[in-house]
Amino acid sequence: MTFKPQVLFVHTNYPAQFRFLVKEFCSLGWEVWFASHTYKHPPLPEIKCITLEKSANRGSKLDQAERSSMKAFQSLLSAKRNHKLRPIFTYVHTGWGLGQFIKDLFPNTKMVAYSEWWFNLNAADFYFDLKSDDVNHSHYSKLQMVLRNQSFALELQQADFIVSPTKWQRNQLPKLFRDRCNVIFDGIDSNMFSPGPFNSIVNNEFDSIVANKPLLTYATRGLEPYRGFPEFVRAAEELLKNDPDWHVAIAGEDKVNYHQSPKLKIGFGQQAKERFTSLGFEKRVHFLGSLPLAKYRNLLRSSNLHCYFTRPFVLSWSLLESALTGCKLLTSSTQPVQEFLDNDSGSLLTNHTSKELSNVLIDYACESKVKDLEKDRQRRSARKNLVSITSKSNCVKKHLDLIRLI
Repeated sequence: MTFKPQVLFVHTNYPAQFRFLVKEFCSLGWEVWFASHTYKHPPLPEIKCITLEKSANRGSKLDQAERSSMKAFQSLLSAKRNHKLRPIFTYVHTGWGLGQFIKDLFPNTKMVAYSEWWFNLNAADFYFDLKSDDVNHSHYSKLQMVLRNQSFALELQQADFIVSPTKWQRNQLPKLFRDRCNVIFDGIDSNMFSPGPFNSIVNNEFDSIVANKPLLTYATRGLEPYRGFPEFVRAAEELLKNDPDWHVAIAGEDKVNYHQSPKLKIGFGQQAKERFTSLGFEKRVHFLGSLPLAKYRNLLRSSNLHCYFTRPFVLSWSLLESALTGCKLLTSSTQPVQEFLDNDSGSLLTNHTSKELSNVLIDYACESKVKDLEKDRQRRSARKNLVSITSKSNCVKKHLDLIRLI
């Protein structure tokens, strides 16, 4: 009997940042294992899945990581004993505690640790726009987040290689880990996220509006302060008052993924919906929720002007997906965005917390009222370096080149 080489991926959800790597190992004929708490998307049929037991959502994040590490150990030990799991390579998303015992369980595996963030009391996101009432970091909450690094450090110290998706994220690491960290982006399907006709987005009524009216778009995982949603809402409100032609489309879940305030009684999306309704804009502002991938791509293709705002924190895929789709962009001038768009002629980087944001948006929107697919294509063509850095084929190749070094 011929035994296939095994690779194991460990993450709190499937497939997340490993989506293209998983497919690549499957296509290469490896036996692919994935250990995760949550499978939001149906796994590929050839993948062997290990469903990890979730720990109780109580205590500090560090406490939760400790409990998760114990449960992950038991699940992986069972797979080792009962299903002969012996991975040559193991990819671990650090910080959840799931990879703390990988080397103990599989002494011969080569471990690649994916580092998304390292908390620091002096981190830029903690001290960004201290005037804002939408983000409140107490001294205690910051200390609690920094203590989470104990879990990160246990995983990073045993890794054969460390990977981070952007230079900005790598630079948050202590020098000990930063010097061992390789910058490899997660990858984007650059063929799918490309300029073109938008076809259907939501329904015929909405699609008809989009075809005949200029559209301002905002799309991210959660409608939250870390992604500048309150600032976007205030600026969009002024644009709607100033120009009756514009419509606004907002895609994303009404939830806070990053540092939710315990005082929050109603979601920022619901607050915005009520505000727009009170101003009589309910027919010009469209809350689309979380869209399937193709419809989300079509929304970007339909955009006259797309906004992406963020504190100096982890960069969203949505910024780069919109750039590859050829969108005209109004973005934050924060470091994560500057890394990719600082010299991009199709983007305007601005301080999204400034009182002048509304005026900046109105002026920039005035230049964007006529949708021009050819200009989208020209912007995409001018972003060829960005396409190269972020394309899935290039990112997968970098990963394969990396593990050949081990």
